[in-house]
Amino acid sequence: DLLNLINDILDLAKIESGTIAIDIEPVNLTELQMSLDRTFRQIANSKELEFLIDRAPQTPEVISTDSKRLQQILKNLLANAFKFTEQGNVTVQIGSTQDQKIFFAVKDTG
Repeated sequence: DLLNLINDILDLAKIESGTIAIDIEPVNLTELQMSLDRTFRQIANSKELEFLIDRAPQTPEVISTDSKRLQQILKNLLANAFKFTEQGNVTVQIGSTQDQKIFFAVKDTG
């Protein structure tokens, strides 16, 4: 986790300097859901929070994006949601717009 934190800080420095490289690859959304669940389920259980990942049925199974950056963003948003939520739930919504754009939303009751 500490190594990931250091890498996140280095990535922020690269973003600020405009030298970050984007690595587009296929990302399986079911695998992403399972990874997020594995990472945050224990935190949710220990805080007695409901943790939901709600994926709209019309979203594709595979998308093309920078997997590392997507997971980095979602994990940071979820870590903050769990940090500041004492009761209720944390939900990740995955959906698509009418023009075929995929969106991710993290909602919490904290």
